[in-house]
Amino acid sequence: GFQLHYTQVGDADKAAVLFIHGAPGNWRNAARYLMDDRLQQQAQLIAVDRPGWGESRLDSNRVEPSFAGQARLMRPLLEQINRENRGQGVVLVGHSLGASIAPSMAISDPDLVRGLILISGSLDPDLGRPRWYNRAATMGVVSWFLDPQMRKANREIMALTGQLEAIKGQLEVVTQPITLIQGMRDKLVHPENADYAEEMFKNAPLRVIRLPQAGH
Repeated sequence: GFQLHYTQVGDADKAAVLFIHGAPGNWRNAARYLMDDRLQQQAQLIAVDRPGWGESRLDSNRVEPSFAGQARLMRPLLEQINRENRGQGVVLVGHSLGASIAPSMAISDPDLVRGLILISGSLDPDLGRPRWYNRAATMGVVSWFLDPQMRKANREIMALTGQLEAIKGQLEVVTQPITLIQGMRDKLVHPENADYAEEMFKNAPLRVIRLPQAGH
C-alpha cells in the first residue's frame, strides 16, 4: 500500500545520483541541481520524496522515524536504478536529516550504494539531541498551533538521537567513498559533527570540507 515518489532527469545509462532531503522537505529541495545542465551531462539525477513526505505518503499522514525503516522503504528505488544503469550503483547526496539517513542506506545495501555526499547532517548522537523548542513542540497546546509539516518534522527530530545511537557501532562497516560538507556557521547542525565523522568512518575513504562562512 506504499508508493515511493521521485523525479529524474538524464540518461539512465549514466552513473546515478540520488538526492535525499531533510525535514521538512520534498524532492523539490534538489530541483536546482536537477536543472543544472552541467550535472545532467555527467550523471542521471534523481530526487526522491522520502517516506512520509511529499507524494510518498504513509498511512494516516505519518512519518517513518526509523533510519532502518526509511532505508527499507527506499530500497526498491535503489534496486530499480541499479537495474537500469547495469549495476553502476547510486551516489547518495543527503542534506540535513537526509545526510543522517544516507549512511544507514549504505549499511543496509552496500552493493547498491557506490558513494555518499553528506551535507550538514547530524551524525553524533550527543550533538543531535532535541532542543528545547523541539520538546515544546510535542506539548498539546503548542502542537495545535504548528503547521502539520512542522509537526511531522519534529517527530523525526525527536527520534534522531536514538537512531544515531542505533547506527553508531555500524559506521565503521561503511567502505564507500564519502565526501562530507559542513558549514562552520551552521545553527541547526553542530559543526563538530564533522569531527565525529572523521573518528567514526574508520574504513571509508573520507574527505571533509569545512566551509568557514556557510550555514545550514
